[in-house]
Amino acid sequence: LMSWIGWTLIRAQMFTLLWLAVLLTCLDADRRGERRWIRPWLIAWVLWVNLHGGIAVGMAVLALETLERGAHGERVRHLLGTLGAMAVLIAVNPYGLAYYPYLWDALAMDRSLISEWRPLLAAPPVRIGSVAVAMVIAAYAVAKVGLRRATGWPLLLAAAYEAVRHERHVSLFALVWFTQVPALVSGTRLGVVLDRLYARARVPIVTVILLLGLTLIVREQAWRVRIPGT
Repeated sequence: LMSWIGWTLIRAQMFTLLWLAVLLTCLDADRRGERRWIRPWLIAWVLWVNLHGGIAVGMAVLALETLERGAHGERVRHLLGTLGAMAVLIAVNPYGLAYYPYLWDALAMDRSLISEWRPLLAAPPVRIGSVAVAMVIAAYAVAKVGLRRATGWPLLLAAAYEAVRHERHVSLFALVWFTQVPALVSGTRLGVVLDRLYARARVPIVTVILLLGLTLIVREQAWRVRIPGT
């Protein structure tokens, strides 16, 4: 339900969803001491730069990860170096250095007349409700685990903030939520209850989820190019 807006149309934003998933996977490996992800990631980063302006999301995610781990006293020199390399490699595009001011202007552009850029409160109740439930679960998990041990909470908070500001960013929040919150919830009483429920009704639960996803894709007809009449 939260990721619906990412599938309303086949478009460049899907590249940002994909690359964000890759980056979150890389950072998860980095927390375990793996460093081999950096060079392949920088190559992938250049591709992302040339596919969608959502690279700003990648910069923000890595910056938040660096700040969080630095605040915990961890070594972040390699993350700072990667962040700097990403900033420099933005210039590797057909427009060169002109892309920097263009990206800045694009990020600051007024999109108030575009429906998907409206605040979340303008969305239908079901969509607001799904995000609200996700935020409550996330807040519960972070409160139970504690800020010190709740890995990724700054990123989760930033993604939630953007989802509230712009309905379009709910899909990004959904991706961040599914990569951060389950691990936090698993150590709580709610996590124990959910594990037992899933163990007893795994097949029906998975079936319902797959059917809901298929219904959403078919209903939205993401393969059709549509231009809103308004």
